Amino acid sequence: MEPNPQFDGYTWVRLTAELMWLVLAMAGGVARYLDAYLRTGVLPKMGMLAAHALVSGFSGYIVAQVVLRMSPDWALVSAGVGGYLGTQGLDWVASIMRERFGGTIPPKRNNNVALGDKPDSSEPGGEE
Repeated sequence: MEPNPQFDGYTWVRLTAELMWLVLAMAGGVARYLDAYLRTGVLPKMGMLAAHALVSGFSGYIVAQVVLRMSPDWALVSAGVGGYLGTQGLDWVASIMRERFGGTIPPKRNNNVALGDKPDSSEPGGEE
């Protein structure tokens, strides 16, 4: 029986690394959620814990992928830190990419303005 070239040793090592980044990122998010429990004393809810793990897994994985391209030695650490930071970690990665590659992200629009209403005078671009 011939070995399947799609699942060679390199593929398994790569898959293991990808899963490790995901697990570390999820652990970072769970650690942050449990840290909040220790600080406030409010009992954690399993649904919220799972949601934090999911968001943190995504955030940490993305941060690890970006750091992997810049400094591979810190990829595992960045997965955990990115998971702990959650969406704030994604904002951090976006700011690094803006600095490194240029470009801007358009500012958030007021929902009322987007629906055709007049902007408040207190908002930038509003009537005076």
